[in-house]
Amino acid sequence: MAEIVVTSWNVRGLNSPQKRSRVFQHLRSLHSDISIFQETHFKRGKIPNLPLTYFLHWYHSSHASSKSRGVSIAIRKSIPFTLQNSMIDPEGRYLFLKGLLANTLVTVAGVYAPNSGQIPWLIDALTKLQSFREGLLIVGGDLNAALEPLLDSTAKSSSMSHRQLRALRKKLKCLHLIDVWRLSHPHDRDYTHYSEVHRSYHRIDYLFMQSSALSLLRSTNIGNIGISDHAPVSLSVIIESLPKRMYKWRFNESLLKSSTHKKRISEILTNYFKDNLSPEVSPPIIWEAHKSVVRGELIALGTHIKKQRQRQVDDLLQRISDLELRHKTSFSVEVLAELSSNRDKLNQLLNFKASKAYLHAKHKIYLHGNRGSRLMAAMAKRRREQLFIREVAISGGGISADTKVIAAQFEKFYSSLYNLRSHEGSRDRLNRMNLIKGFLDSVRLPSLSDAQ
Repeated sequence: MAEIVVTSWNVRGLNSPQKRSRVFQHLRSLHSDISIFQETHFKRGKIPNLPLTYFLHWYHSSHASSKSRGVSIAIRKSIPFTLQNSMIDPEGRYLFLKGLLANTLVTVAGVYAPNSGQIPWLIDALTKLQSFREGLLIVGGDLNAALEPLLDSTAKSSSMSHRQLRALRKKLKCLHLIDVWRLSHPHDRDYTHYSEVHRSYHRIDYLFMQSSALSLLRSTNIGNIGISDHAPVSLSVIIESLPKRMYKWRFNESLLKSSTHKKRISEILTNYFKDNLSPEVSPPIIWEAHKSVVRGELIALGTHIKKQRQRQVDDLLQRISDLELRHKTSFSVEVLAELSSNRDKLNQLLNFKASKAYLHAKHKIYLHGNRGSRLMAAMAKRRREQLFIREVAISGGGISADTKVIAAQFEKFYSSLYNLRSHEGSRDRLNRMNLIKGFLDSVRLPSLSDAQ
């Protein structure tokens, strides 16, 4: 039995490598296992190469020509997920996944409602989800609508009529979907988006779970508005069939960049061998034992540094949270300016971490990229998966995914391209060879002399 964290976040674009790095770092700090992204701005067929170091499984719903939308679901590499079925919106507005999480059947849905006509669209999407869902159901997304305007908006009003909102709530009730944050905070006010145009805050980003599984719910949280113009929303839930994760220690090579840390490590090594070198103990035992001692010291040193850096991030996040609360009530221009300044500082701090991760990736590619290693095998496997032809258009019309039909279509295409004939006589073959030889003789190709 293990606990997983599900996060829903309107990221307002993931095409920038720096933005992706900041988003993924923040999700790692939230320990997110399943992340539902909205407004990724990915265009179908032009999705960037996404890192697989943290999120291994990626699923996308994107538009063919527009970058103004896009829904993606990413699953952490330590989560054993087997996809069984999916439903993808060609407009890039919703994405439904169904599969096994360990031995538990789950359905994860991500939705991104349009800015207008959102209620009819959401009801239609939920109707499709109703026939698709199986097992544990988790829905996350940007609804572009506050379900309870009096509680979920500082304006305490909505552009949608009460009748429309009632119809949406009724549809959610038909699917037994519960707003988990409102369930845990029945009278609290918190918001996920600030509208500069209307100068008001709204809670329009939601996570829903079916009522029969609420006993598995552990906590819910709304993050800060910093990296994006929306705040991430997260929940933690118990999956009984999922085993507890085991962690491995890795050496933090950045410790060697500081002269103070290098001096401390040198002192540890000197003192260890000075205290333990003895003719009574064999050198192999002393050598193997020193690894455990040094590793313990390095863990302590690395943890101290990590806590210092994380404290800076936490202080900024707390400051941003306090300023957001002040701005939600006062709408002061000075508070907004200070809030923007602190958000910039947070982004600069996260950008520093992103540049470090980027340099580490370049170093890894430089060392192992041109060798027969696990890194090259992983890169080749991903490249092979990208180039794999899953279906082909048939010349007579239609599309086929049959491998024999695909092979026959390629054979037909290249036979026609190179004017090949399956039943060609020896005289025709000789004429063809003469034509080729005559063409090559007429072409003046550059060549190297003996001196060269």
